[in-house]
Amino acid sequence: MILSNLGQSLASAVSYIQNHSSIEALPYFDEIPEAFVVPSIYFPVPRVICKKVTLASFCFTVMVNCQFMAVDQWEAYQYAADVRDHLLVDHCAIPILKKDGLPEGNYMRITEPEIRNIDHRSVQLSFDLKQYVSFEKTEEVKAKDIIFAGIVKKEELKDVWMAATKEQRLEQEVQQACLQKAMINSRQKQNLQGNQRERRK
Repeated sequence: MILSNLGQSLASAVSYIQNHSSIEALPYFDEIPEAFVVPSIYFPVPRVICKKVTLASFCFTVMVNCQFMAVDQWEAYQYAADVRDHLLVDHCAIPILKKDGLPEGNYMRITEPEIRNIDHRSVQLSFDLKQYVSFEKTEEVKAKDIIFAGIVKKEELKDVWMAATKEQRLEQEVQQACLQKAMINSRQKQNLQGNQRERRK
């Protein structure tokens, strides 16, 4: 249940950023490929910290980072600032989405978003979202559910992250396939034109 709620929160955050960004290219997840397009958005795997609040409640803090990449820093900053401004106008409240992608009517609060430069062509937008979970006194809390050291297990977080971004990943694969096909066709066309020029000589 806990990890399911985290997945729903992550999916909602990613969807919000996509919907309020003017970048049309699909985002990259986990790692940036060598041949990436700009402008684009990159979502590294988030980090989740768990802290005990009371004897029967815990606070999960999900640290969400996304990088806006463009041809120069000014353009990357503008993309990041657009999303930041939308978050501030919405009072740092992101609509929670159901599995079908439609709003369920509730919102999750986030910390005030921050922007910082990564390099001369990349700007990072960061914010935290907190989730409080309570257990009944009669309910047994197992270590596999709560990691008292403070961090959710990496393999569990990976599964949650993969599930939360499943739809975007499928769209990304289709876009990359189309891009590779276009590049191959362009190279073939250039080779054909080069051969024709050689024949004319």
